[in-house]
Amino acid sequence: MKCKTQYILLFLVFNATMVSFFGTKTYFQKHVETYFQNLVESNLTGNFEGKKCLPWTEEADKWWEMHPEWEVESEHKDTLCFSPIKDQNKSAYFKRLHEIQYNVSNCDNMVTKMMWCSGFGADMSNVVDGLAYSFQSGNPFQITMKEGEKWHYAAYKEHLRNGREPVCPSADMFCYFLPIGVCA
Repeated sequence: MKCKTQYILLFLVFNATMVSFFGTKTYFQKHVETYFQNLVESNLTGNFEGKKCLPWTEEADKWWEMHPEWEVESEHKDTLCFSPIKDQNKSAYFKRLHEIQYNVSNCDNMVTKMMWCSGFGADMSNVVDGLAYSFQSGNPFQITMKEGEKWHYAAYKEHLRNGREPVCPSADMFCYFLPIGVCA
């Protein structure tokens, strides 16, 4: 299930952008604490007014990919629950970024960056930078790999005893994260 890691990526993009725009870390810290507190304290399952709970399947991934104004509210053994983002600025930010990233008529203006294949934090920083640029410029962004290269977190692990197969056939960051857009 990619929802958990997708939320973290979107959360980092939003907060990194907000920190760069407003120069404050307290906003970031406040939302990190609130998110994890809600995640731990919430014990709700099922569908309630203003909430959407789905089984732990690819169906939840596909639903969330097209509903950027929702966030993970709680996780359970069999279900993942979403609720609308309460912060209107954050919700508007994600909606606008989604409009840019999922507008097929704008793919000719797509900006690409190569995946660095460095440390995880550096790689995510690279993606966040590209998405922040997408938001500011209005042009869709996509991360790419050099031809023949695989992202080391998802690629074949030759150095392990008997090797280890790639995490998924593409062996890129999308083995772990939902797509960041429709342009390729």
